[in-house]
Amino acid sequence: MEAGLAEKTSAGAGSPATVLCVDDEPNVLSALKRTFRRCPYRVHTATSGDEGLKILERESVDVIISDMRMPAMNGSTFLTNAALRWPSTMRFVLTGYAEFEAAITAINNAGIYRYLSKPWNNHELRTAVSQALHQQHLEAERVRLEALTQAQNEELAALNQTLNQTVRHRTEKLRQAVGLLERTNTRLKDSYRETVEVFVQLLKLRDDDAGTHAQRVAYHARAIASQMGFVGDALEQVYLAGLLHDIGELALPDAIARAPIESLSGQELEDFHQHAAWGAAALMSVPALSRTGRLIRSHHERFDGTGYPDGLAGTQIPLGSQIIAVASSWDEYRSGRHSGHPLIPRAALVELHGERDRRFSSKVIDAFIAVLARDDALSPHTQRINPSALMPGMVLSEDLVTERGIALVPAGQALSDELITKIRTFEALGANALTISVHAKLSTERMD
Repeated sequence: MEAGLAEKTSAGAGSPATVLCVDDEPNVLSALKRTFRRCPYRVHTATSGDEGLKILERESVDVIISDMRMPAMNGSTFLTNAALRWPSTMRFVLTGYAEFEAAITAINNAGIYRYLSKPWNNHELRTAVSQALHQQHLEAERVRLEALTQAQNEELAALNQTLNQTVRHRTEKLRQAVGLLERTNTRLKDSYRETVEVFVQLLKLRDDDAGTHAQRVAYHARAIASQMGFVGDALEQVYLAGLLHDIGELALPDAIARAPIESLSGQELEDFHQHAAWGAAALMSVPALSRTGRLIRSHHERFDGTGYPDGLAGTQIPLGSQIIAVASSWDEYRSGRHSGHPLIPRAALVELHGERDRRFSSKVIDAFIAVLARDDALSPHTQRINPSALMPGMVLSEDLVTERGIALVPAGQALSDELITKIRTFEALGANALTISVHAKLSTERMD
C-alpha cells in the first residue's frame, strides 16, 4: 500500500511523494530517514522550524513530520505557519513529551493528521504516512469531482431546452461522477474517525478514566438514540459527540478536571462550566465534526433552562445533547465522578428520576430505562478478567491492545467462541499475561 500511494500525491501522477522531517536532534532525523529508506519517497530533513519553512518555500512537500519541542520555534508554531501557507500538506506531530496544551494547540491551529510519540514504531509510522497520502489523494479527487459535477450541472442547464442524445449521454456521465463522489466522501468520513481517535487518545493520556468514561457514554448514548428512532448520520453524530463530550476538559487544570463535580465552587466551578463551549470550539475547525460540536456545546443545558453555557430550555436543547446528558450523568453517578461516591444501579436511577423535566427530558430517561431493561449487558461498570474466564456474549469495555499499543479488538466488540480462541492463542504465544476489561452484567431486578 505504501509504494502504491506514493504516486497519488499533490505533486502529480508519476512523481514520488515528498516527506519533510523536522527535529533539532540529528540522530532522530537519521532514524527517520532510515525508517523511509525502502519507501518510494523523497525525504528532506531540517534541524529547526526556520529551516523547515525555507525547504517548504522551494520544494513541493506532501507530508511534514515535526518534533513538538524545539528551540527558537516549537513544533506547534512551525506547523501552524505551514498550515496557513501550505494547507494541503499532511502534518504529523512527533514528540517524547506529554505536552497536552501544545498538542491541542497543534490540533486546533495546525490541523495535524496524527499525534505520534517517541520512540515510534517504524511500521506504524510508515503506515500512518501511507494513509495520510491516501487521504490527501482522496481530498484532491473529491475537489476535482465537485468541480466536474458543477461544470456538468451548468452544461445541463444550458441544454435543458432540447432533450437529445447529447443530454442523455452527459446525464449518465453526471450520474457516474456523483456516484464516485459519494464513495469518495464515504472514505473521507472514515478518515475523520481517525481524527476522533486522536482526541480520545489525548483524553486517555490526560486521565485514563476520562477516556473510558467517554467510551461508556458514547456506548450508552448510541443505544438510547437508537431506541428513540435515530438512524444513519444522526445516530453517528450522537455516538461521536458521546466520545468527545468532555474534550474541553483538556483545557482545565488537573485539580479541576479530576475533582468530583459537587466539590467545585467559585472560580473553579465557573472554569468547569466553560468546558462544553471550549470543546465545541475545538471541533469547529474540522468540518465533519461541526455538528458534533453543537451537540457537545449543549450537553450541560438543563430542561428547565438553568443549565449552561446558553441557558437553553426544553425543545431548544438539541435532542442529541439531551441524550448525552442522561448517558453522561448515569455514568457519573455509577462511577462516582459526580459526587465521589459510586452508586448502585437502583440509586443511580433514583437520581435520574428525581431530575425528570428539571434537568433531564422524561422521554429520554424512559428510553434509557427501556434500553437497560432490554439489554442487561449495557452496564457502565466493568470487570477485569483473564482470557481463561472469557465467555461468548461478553462485551469488551476497553480496547484490547498489545504492550506496544496496537489495537487487537476494539471496545464494544461482543466475544464469540472463535474470537476467544484467538485471544487465548495470542496470550499463549506472548511473554506476558493479558487482563481484559468486559462490561459487568446488570440484571433487570437491580434496575427496578
